[in-house]
Amino acid sequence: MEKAEKKKVFRRLLWLFAISYLLSNGPGLLLVNKPVLVGGMALLYVWALFWGVVQIGIILYAYFKLWKHEADEYEHTSAEPAAAGEGR
Repeated sequence: MEKAEKKKVFRRLLWLFAISYLLSNGPGLLLVNKPVLVGGMALLYVWALFWGVVQIGIILYAYFKLWKHEADEYEHTSAEPAAAGEGR
């Protein structure tokens, strides 16, 4: 992935993460005051769980698609590592 394309994807993920963070708090009283259960869980918990999964998905996508290759390409500039017992 080219640097310009990575930057574009990163910005989209950043916006998506910011929106999911704001939405993860939920509409508050509108969800709490309704005794609605979804799959045996309160609607507020389902709401928070959904947005938490979205945030984790964004982080994992960024790790595997944007950050991992940069770490793999990084080369150490230091000299050869010291032999066992040296430098202690």
